[in-house]
Amino acid sequence: NNDPQPDDWYPDGWNDYRKGIVDGYNSDGIEFKGVTFKDSTGWTFNIRKSKNIIMDNVKMLNDYTVVHSDGYDLVSCQDVKVRNSFGVCGDDVFCPKGDIKEQDMKNYLFQDCVAYAQGGAGCKVGVQASSNVYNIEFNNIDVKSLYQMFFKCNSLTSFDFTNFHIENVTNLNGMFEGCSSL
Repeated sequence: NNDPQPDDWYPDGWNDYRKGIVDGYNSDGIEFKGVTFKDSTGWTFNIRKSKNIIMDNVKMLNDYTVVHSDGYDLVSCQDVKVRNSFGVCGDDVFCPKGDIKEQDMKNYLFQDCVAYAQGGAGCKVGVQASSNVYNIEFNNIDVKSLYQMFFKCNSLTSFDFTNFHIENVTNLNGMFEGCSSL
């Protein structure tokens, strides 16, 4: 983990209990196949500014009552494929984020997946959005959650957002929040 975020990046108290499982920064060629991750109390995958990421047949089993136990947080990455995967989380499950301005997030595919989210979204794009977003696809995703949202705009930043494709995703709710130009 070479993430340049300072220790005090998390709001007060979060560092005490928020423990993710996989951290990566500026990596190339990350691959997970046929593995199970359990009991994260933070972002299970916190992979930032990386490329060529493949996750296939990955199972994530977090305590869905733990706030912020996100699943697949792939931040400002490029060329990402998440297929045949499953997540039980207390917060967002499949959630590409773009909070690194100088690194566009592009070419994300989430396909043939199942998401259980207690307090967050099964699939979400745009939170912490401050980088450009290109070519995001959600295909054949079964969302089992109490709260779903797909795209949330951050009104404090300006960025390009093109080629967002959704096909055969269950339980769509609150498609765009806070987005005046989409």
